[in-house]
Amino acid sequence: MTSTATKLLEIMEDLIKVYDGDLNRLHEMADDEGDLEDLLKGLGRA
Repeated sequence: MTSTATKLLEIMEDLIKVYDGDLNRLHEMADDEGDLEDLLKGLGRA
């Protein structure tokens, strides 16, 4: 089982790697609200 801290680190690593650490960039790349939700849920699942 993955600890919460480890999961948060994985999420942040993805955010930095894919979106240069910028949540605004992630938001801009989303096509709509559903896509934004999917992108957010996908962080840390690589």
